[in-house]
Amino acid sequence: MVLTAPLVVDSEQNNLVSGSTAALVDSVTPTGTPRRVLHRYGNSVLLYKSPDMYTLETTRVAGTTDLRSFKLFNLAGVHSSVEYLGKLFISLKEGATGQTAGKGVVYSWDGTTLFKDLDTGPISTGARPLMAAYRETLYWINNLVTANNILWKLNPGVNDLNNWIGVALPTTTWSSFDWAVYKDVLYIAGRDDLTTTYAPRILSYSGTPAAPGTVTQVNSPSATGSTRDDGEGVLAMCVFDGFLFYAWQKISSGKLMIGRFDGTTWVDEHKDLGTQLSLVACGAMVVYNNELYVGAWKGANTGRIYKSPGTVTTGTWTQVTSSQAFTDGVNDLLVGP
Repeated sequence: MVLTAPLVVDSEQNNLVSGSTAALVDSVTPTGTPRRVLHRYGNSVLLYKSPDMYTLETTRVAGTTDLRSFKLFNLAGVHSSVEYLGKLFISLKEGATGQTAGKGVVYSWDGTTLFKDLDTGPISTGARPLMAAYRETLYWINNLVTANNILWKLNPGVNDLNNWIGVALPTTTWSSFDWAVYKDVLYIAGRDDLTTTYAPRILSYSGTPAAPGTVTQVNSPSATGSTRDDGEGVLAMCVFDGFLFYAWQKISSGKLMIGRFDGTTWVDEHKDLGTQLSLVACGAMVVYNNELYVGAWKGANTGRIYKSPGTVTTGTWTQVTSSQAFTDGVNDLLVGP
């Protein structure tokens, strides 16, 4: 797949946008509440629309680039994926849609065959299990009803069901949103789903299968709130300009903050996007053309895309010209091949 503009955007109730042109994708519009709906596999971009996964291809229509979709397979409840050793590993809640609890399952896709690589107990309601690749190992960060763990696959290149081991997370009420590797440490963005409130948190892990170590809570940007708002938590993170950046909602004000970490010091309110742009939550964060992009919510139901002024991330952020006001927020951003 060759994109004329590599920034690909998807919103919860709108079709794909590539560069400056809104393009219908054969009426394939994401439904439900998946955390991640765009996936990369080789030179392809895949779109998840519950309960189906599609591959996207570009065609030329009247001199412009249009996106068309072709169904690959059916999987309900996809939440995360990562390409590893030539395969796409997909984490999902089997037989579930939206926030309904279902079995935690991992599938692998080699472009031809879909194989079930992991089959566990039920995932906690509202949880979003992640796939990650770290230190040449494939990881699954789960949110089971019975236990929360970070698991690694013993033979990641082999289709061997349930050949996974792991260590426990520091809380039994954890929900994952995103992950990033920074200075050879795996960081996990999410929240602690306490009984009556949500609490934004960041975890770290620096072990290996040979020397697992422990998963540690390393940052808690905000105190707990008085409600359980789905927008609360550390929502996205990525590495940019030598720093680890993370987007989170400040519970006391409901504002979207950009935090920054240099390996030593956490600066949780590095940039206040809530005050400058009235942003309240974030669906994704990516780096593109040496600028930091966020797909965010401006108010309760309006999504837009904003970017930093280059590496001056404390400066004035601007709305991306090509991004219309999405109906229900921006769920995912992907820099395509």
